[in-house]
Amino acid sequence: MTEGAGRGGWTPIAIAAIAAGAVLIVAYGWNERRLGDRAMTPPALFGARPLVALNLLTLLLYGVLSGFLLLLPYLLITGAGYDATAAGAALLPFPFVMAVVSAPAGDLAGRLGPRWPLIAGAALVAAGCLLALRIGPGADYWTTVLPAVAAVALGMSCAAAPLTSAVLGAVDARHTGAASGLNSAVAQLGGVVAIALIGGVLAASGAALLATFRIAATCGALAALAAAASIVFLFAQAPVGRAEAPKGG
Repeated sequence: MTEGAGRGGWTPIAIAAIAAGAVLIVAYGWNERRLGDRAMTPPALFGARPLVALNLLTLLLYGVLSGFLLLLPYLLITGAGYDATAAGAALLPFPFVMAVVSAPAGDLAGRLGPRWPLIAGAALVAAGCLLALRIGPGADYWTTVLPAVAAVALGMSCAAAPLTSAVLGAVDARHTGAASGLNSAVAQLGGVVAIALIGGVLAASGAALLATFRIAATCGALAALAAAASIVFLFAQAPVGRAEAPKGG
């Protein structure tokens, strides 16, 4: 994917690598199905529609996050005239917002259930990507860059804590370890795929860099909205009651 998205384009080697990867994925799936409950990723996990929805949200949302955290500092340095220190400092609000908001978001999800915090979180990430479209040469940090960073940080804060409890609550007790491990792997996969596909942005310069960044930001917004849609249409949480309260703790 890195080769194909970069300047070299989809060469025969890049296409062959994609084909080989597809064959290996099919072989892995066949082997896991053959092993059944003894498999590292039990096929029964994919029969739980809520878990499928949560993993789809994870794949898309963490892919968007990885692309955003890589491309934003690069654009600020290469296209907006920031030095490396200023571009790195531009992301400082992100960990602070996560630290402050994640715990209350988890408590809120414990009272309301995870569905609406997940939807709101994905929508905020989409809004952050759209706000990043305003970044250009000489972009002012406080009025242009910070709103995009803050929106993405708020969105991830709303989604991260409820996501963990929702994944564990979507399967029976004997599959909680496998479900948690699968969700963590899916989060890593989303980041790997997103970074591999933005090679074209990193290879651009000048006006082309800004244009390709805006395409990537728009795709990020659409992916985050698709993540929200996966929860809207595929995830139906159980009624929140006495049994649901501990999950937000």
